[in-house]
Amino acid sequence: MQDPAELVSRDGLLRTRIVVERRKVDVAGRKLWALTYNARYMPPTLRIRPGDTVELDFVTATPPTVRSTAS
Repeated sequence: MQDPAELVSRDGLLRTRIVVERRKVDVAGRKLWALTYNARYMPPTLRIRPGDTVELDFVTATPPTVRSTAS
């Protein structure tokens, strides 16, 4: 398994976009459906310092869950 990406603040600012979507991923040689973050299985690590500003554009690209109400 790969280490997650690191997103690091610069000059007191971390500005980034994280897109969450459902994709088929390979984990330990097995294919499974999972939520991914910027097309990766592991979400990124956000590296900030006290006093930094974080501007996060969080996009959920997954369709809503449809539950059957049939009896």
